[in-house]
Amino acid sequence: MFADLSEIGAGAAADCARYSRISLHKDLLPFATTKHAAKLLTLRYYKQGADMLTKSALAGLRLDEITDQQAQAFAAKNSAMSASSINRGLRTLRRACNLALHVWAD
Repeated sequence: MFADLSEIGAGAAADCARYSRISLHKDLLPFATTKHAAKLLTLRYYKQGADMLTKSALAGLRLDEITDQQAQAFAAKNSAMSASSINRGLRTLRRACNLALHVWAD
């Protein structure tokens, strides 16, 4: 994860701020469904990750507000889950951030 969006540059942070309230179920999952139509396990992976994130405190944050501390708090709150389950949520978050910066910002 990143410490904050300043690591990826001011322009990218501004683009990310425009997409600060991305809905994982409205934006990420349709994108994943189109891109990975033949990969059912990949779709399940992103759906489970999106479900985890929407039930967490991260869901209330703008993308440009998410820091390593929030990611660590997410992991700590879900510490009863397996490491791979926690990582699924964090990887889904990273994918949503990357899509917001590089795909949806256009």
